[in-house]
Amino acid sequence: MLSRARKLTTVGLPLRDELLIKSLIQVIGTKTVDDWTFYEGFEADVALCNPNSNLAGVALRRAGQSAAPTCVSVVHDGDDSLPGTKVLHAPIKSSEFIALLNDISRSTDHIRRDAAPVAAEAVDSRSVADTLHELMQAKSPALHAVNCGAKTVFIVPASRSLYAAAPLTQTDLAQWSSARVLRIDRMDEQSARRLAGHTESRRDLDALLWRIGLEGSDGVLLRSLPQGAKFSLKHWPDFGRLAHEAFHFRMAALLSRGACTIEQLAAASNHTSWEARAFVNACAMCDLILIDAAAVEPARAAAPQRRYSSILKTIRSALGLRA
Repeated sequence: MLSRARKLTTVGLPLRDELLIKSLIQVIGTKTVDDWTFYEGFEADVALCNPNSNLAGVALRRAGQSAAPTCVSVVHDGDDSLPGTKVLHAPIKSSEFIALLNDISRSTDHIRRDAAPVAAEAVDSRSVADTLHELMQAKSPALHAVNCGAKTVFIVPASRSLYAAAPLTQTDLAQWSSARVLRIDRMDEQSARRLAGHTESRRDLDALLWRIGLEGSDGVLLRSLPQGAKFSLKHWPDFGRLAHEAFHFRMAALLSRGACTIEQLAAASNHTSWEARAFVNACAMCDLILIDAAAVEPARAAAPQRRYSSILKTIRSALGLRA
């Protein structure tokens, strides 16, 4: 059997166990069927889970939906393993670790040979910014797993809560803002309750939404923001936490004083319409925008009346009738 590159991650393990796993992976390469590397994120082939971690249920859910990752319970004395998982006993011994990985390699290879082809998932035509904005606007109280490539975060739109295994770095934010496709899965209630109690995993949601609004919409207004409408601010963005340029202060001041169209905002701030749309998108992502579409609605309704009035005037003139 040919050796394959495989990825392994940990979910909620104590730091001592995780460091041991990382060390073992460095030295067991010649003794395993496949080539294993450590990977940060749920997009791994194997997840070594702490059964007492709130994130373990999320890993099980993903495994049930896509057959990956293969979940393994790392159990200490007195712990119960996760249902339906393989077990690795702590303290972890290299011989047992190697045997486990080889067993997984052989079993997954068998499954892959026998599995029927799976149709490719349809690609959503919406931008990442539109997808996340629509998720937040729905204000669902359910927990949603939001996956971007190798990164997964968990969002509760109603409470504007975000949970992640580690704080999002600037590199993470850049990856999210440049992404083209997201996968969103609604999680079960049990996983939601577990994660809600995991307060140390709660992160800054607005930092993610703001960055995606600024950089992830390619200078096009979000779908839910009407073209030609005027926009104003509900309240001032928290520039102490949110990445910003100096001219964002000027735009925020303009939108705080009164409603502006994109063109008015660009002209008054002496910046481009592209930058004005990006700023409005970022504010909308963080629920800071008020929309005044009234200015564009009457003009659209009045146009047909003027056209028909002109036609009637022409008919009267041709018949020699007075207007």
